[in-house]
Amino acid sequence: MRLYMGLIHFPVYNKNYERIASAITTLDIHDLARLAKTYGVKRLFIVTPLDDQQNLTRRILRHWIDGYGGQYNRHRKEALELVCVVPDLERAVDGIKETEGEAPLIIATDARPLKNAQFWSRSRKAKISTTGISGIFRGLKFETDAEIGQISADFERGAFCKGPDASDKKDRSMSYEKARGIIQEDKAVMLLFGTAWGLHEEVMRKTDSILDPVSGKTGYNHLSVRTAAAIILDRLAGRDIGE
Repeated sequence: MRLYMGLIHFPVYNKNYERIASAITTLDIHDLARLAKTYGVKRLFIVTPLDDQQNLTRRILRHWIDGYGGQYNRHRKEALELVCVVPDLERAVDGIKETEGEAPLIIATDARPLKNAQFWSRSRKAKISTTGISGIFRGLKFETDAEIGQISADFERGAFCKGPDASDKKDRSMSYEKARGIIQEDKAVMLLFGTAWGLHEEVMRKTDSILDPVSGKTGYNHLSVRTAAAIILDRLAGRDIGE
């Protein structure tokens, strides 16, 4: 199996759907490394262009690999040896090419359902579904029904610019069954996971496919990246039931 993971800290969205760089967390590094080791992932790339965040990651790795942490907990050392910090996605892909002799198939993960195509106003961060106004989001409030109606009319006239292309996203969507089959065929694959409020459209455009979101039984859709990654890895690289 030639499976790789990338945890993207830039560019990602914040809660206002602005382009940001998110902070490294030690929990993500430790838990995703243990996850990668458990499921046979060859390398976990931590992607951030920020020097202080890169230095923090390397300091953590030094302690748990070369320092006292590695002597104290050899199992944690084995997991963290899979981690590599890089400044951008391109550097990670280059590393995989060097190892595998081919470019990986890049599969993004996204918690946002395909049925709600997302659009952003040129002047305000309004989030609108393709079926009409479905809600008012994060910091933007319309005081009257008339204002909401005007936004709907503006949408119908095409006054809103598209963010991630919903139709393109749907065309590139991939089921877990298909992704699992590709991984089992021993194709080099890189799974991308976003931090903060998800992968920025700039990253999405660089991917080959977008994995179906993890769906629970309620409308609550706020899993941590560590939890979502564990579910996804088990679906894609875990043992079949009955094995």
